[in-house]
Amino acid sequence: MADTWEKEKMAKIKKQYNMTMDTIVEWEAEKKAKAKRQMELKEGDNSERKREKALEEYNDEITRINKVAAASRLTAEEKRRSAERKVREKAERIRVTGKLPGACGCF
Repeated sequence: MADTWEKEKMAKIKKQYNMTMDTIVEWEAEKKAKAKRQMELKEGDNSERKREKALEEYNDEITRINKVAAASRLTAEEKRRSAERKVREKAERIRVTGKLPGACGCF
């Protein structure tokens, strides 16, 4: 009973984590593509100075996007680990008591 419950909960957590990671990857790709389009628009003139400035802005934007994505990945990983730890603790409690924990602790 505890093993099946634990497997179900772990699968649900993994699915949620994968969805979050997919969202982060999509966001990152979208933002990088937008930054590249903006750079190409700004780079349109033949001025070397404008081209250098556009490239510098692009590199800054890519760095910012990478930092945000890395922080989001770290947060998602921590959330996944925390949820898995809670599930393991509840599964152990189920194994010891032989009962599923109540949904509401108010009674």
